[in-house]
Amino acid sequence: MSEARVRVSLTDGVLDVELPEKLVLDLVEKFTAVIQTALAGGAQHAAARVASVASAPPSPEVAFNDIFAATGTGVQVLRAVPGSTKAERAVNVAKLYLYGLQALKQRDTALFAEIGRACKAHGCFDSKNMASSLKAQRTSFVFGGTGKRQTLRLSAPGMDETAALVARIRTAGKGIAQRKKGIAQDSLRIAGH
Repeated sequence: MSEARVRVSLTDGVLDVELPEKLVLDLVEKFTAVIQTALAGGAQHAAARVASVASAPPSPEVAFNDIFAATGTGVQVLRAVPGSTKAERAVNVAKLYLYGLQALKQRDTALFAEIGRACKAHGCFDSKNMASSLKAQRTSFVFGGTGKRQTLRLSAPGMDETAALVARIRTAGKGIAQRKKGIAQDSLRIAGH
């Protein structure tokens, strides 16, 4: 993904942004009304809107450092991956890996071999069924290549699903699961076990 730069003056209030192209386009879209208002002569009103809308997004490394870590060749998923079967966990590992790859490395496509390594790291690699588990999720992934050069990337619905998955993982990490375990342990202690 290429870098893009936007510079807005609002009478030398200046907003200078250099980010991956997609993020810059998203920011420009958010600020279009503000820029149009400023150009129409309402610079003070526009400046107030900029102050209310503008909060620069955290860098990808900071925004996702609780879920992903960049490696030399890709990313590592740092959290336990949800799923009640190996196949579900493998699909979730693939989604998370691709999401992290795009966020941290600005690369949206991975070889199946990369996904396989990530699944091995999370104990959900099934060499006979991994490809079929992923291909069963046709709405979540876009497939390319053939044989050992087969690739995978998230579709638009897959990106949305993975954003929700990241939010679910973060919520689970805020003590909800630990409390349930703690309550069960307390009940056992009370019962004398």
